[in-house]
Amino acid sequence: MGRLAAEMEREFVVGELAPCFKSLSEDDYEGIRAACIKSIALLAKPLTNENNKEITVPVILGGIKDKSWRIRHSIAENFEAMTEFLDGSIIDEILIAPFLTLLKDPVELVRSSAINAVRLNTRIDPDKIKGTVLTELLKLVHDPSCKVRAKLAETLCVLTTYVTEKRAIAEVAPALIELLKDADYGVKLGVLRNMQSVEKTIGTELVICGLVKILRKFAKEGRWEVKCEATKAVVYLAKTLGREYYMKNVEETFLLLLLDDALAVREAAIESLYLLADEFKQDWIMNAYIPRAIEMYTREKQNYLCRMSVLSSVVVTSRRT
Repeated sequence: MGRLAAEMEREFVVGELAPCFKSLSEDDYEGIRAACIKSIALLAKPLTNENNKEITVPVILGGIKDKSWRIRHSIAENFEAMTEFLDGSIIDEILIAPFLTLLKDPVELVRSSAINAVRLNTRIDPDKIKGTVLTELLKLVHDPSCKVRAKLAETLCVLTTYVTEKRAIAEVAPALIELLKDADYGVKLGVLRNMQSVEKTIGTELVICGLVKILRKFAKEGRWEVKCEATKAVVYLAKTLGREYYMKNVEETFLLLLLDDALAVREAAIESLYLLADEFKQDWIMNAYIPRAIEMYTREKQNYLCRMSVLSSVVVTSRRT
C-alpha cells in the first residue's frame, strides 16, 4: 500500500487508500498490522501535516500500545523511517512521549530497538534529548538484559554531544563507568567502541571516575575483544589528557596490551601506537618509546611472538620520524 500511495495523487490517497489502511491497521492478524507499520513511511510522504495527524499518526500510536510484541518491535525498528516525512512538531509533541514507553517494554528486543531508534533518529528535538529522553535512558543502566545495556552504552556515548556539560559530567559519565564495569563483555564494548564520541565532552571526567583503573583491569584479565578496543581507548585518553598524563598513568597499561598473548590484541596495539606516535611526535618516539621498546625486546624470558610485536611497533613508529 505504501508503494501505491507514493505513485498516487494526494486526493486519492486520502479519499480511497486511507480508509482501507485504517481498517487493515486494526486487523486481527498481526502480520497484516505489521505490513501496515512498514508502509507508513511511504504513505506519509505525499500527505500534509493534517493528513498525517488523521491517517498515519493514529496507526503509530496504536502500534506502540499493540498487544503483540512483534508489532511494538516493528514500531521501534521502523521509527526513524516512519518519522522521516513527518513534521518535527508531530514527532516532538505527539509521538516521542508515547514512543519512550517502549523503553519500559517487557520484551528485551523491543527495549533495545527503541534505544537504537533514539540514537539513530536525528529529527528528535535536541531539547527533548537533553530532557525526557536522557532521563528515561539513564533508568536502563541496570536493565536485566545485557543486550539492552549494550545498546544503551552505545547510545549514551552518542548523546553526550547533545546534553549540557554539567549534566554529562553529573549523570552520563557515572553511567558509562557503571556500564564499563558490567559483567557482560558486550556492554563494555558498547562503551569502548564509541569512546571517540565522548573524548571531547567528558573524557576527563571519565578518567576522574576511574577509567584508567578499568582499562588496566581489562589489559590484565579482559576478553581479547575488550582488550582490542581498550587499545583505542588509550589513544583517546592520550589525546584528551596529553603526553605527560599518558606516560605517568596509562603507558604501562598500553604496553601490557602490546605484549598480550592474543595476536589480535597485539595488532590492535600496534595500530594504536601509530596514532600515538602521530599525536606525540618525534621527540616522544626517540626519547621515550624507543628506549622502552629496547627494554621490552631484551627482557628475559620474553617469547619470540612478543619480540616480533615489539619490532613491528618500532617499524610503525619509525614512519612518523
